[in-house]
Amino acid sequence: MSRWKKDNVELICSVAELGALFERRRRLEDFLATIVSAMACHMRAAVCSIYLYNEARGDLVLAANQGLRPGSVGRVRLALGEGITGLAVEEFRPICEGRAARHPHFKPVPDLDEERFEAFLAVPILRGVPSRRRNPECCS
Repeated sequence: MSRWKKDNVELICSVAELGALFERRRRLEDFLATIVSAMACHMRAAVCSIYLYNEARGDLVLAANQGLRPGSVGRVRLALGEGITGLAVEEFRPICEGRAARHPHFKPVPDLDEERFEAFLAVPILRGVPSRRRNPECCS
């Protein structure tokens, strides 16, 4: 099978897998854990994390992760603009760094053990956020 056909078949399977995840009724924690596992697998990444915005506190909380210390879920919090993840959310733009520790917004979190990974990708995904928060240059 050609590389092109293999990639397309893999993409179709990935979309089907994600679609099936949305159909299952689960607790949010289980759903998010399944998502990080699937994303890490499909992106061939050692680590995948999801932070959720806590509107009441105005910060981001680590809601699911694969590849970092499991006890950090629910305990790690970032302010908007704090760390690369907080910056990506604050500016509503993806940030990709080949050497994350050299980025001026890199913030090592004690006991998270993320320093051993060089590459970093933060992609903000918003749902139900007023349009004034969205950057018109990156969204249609």
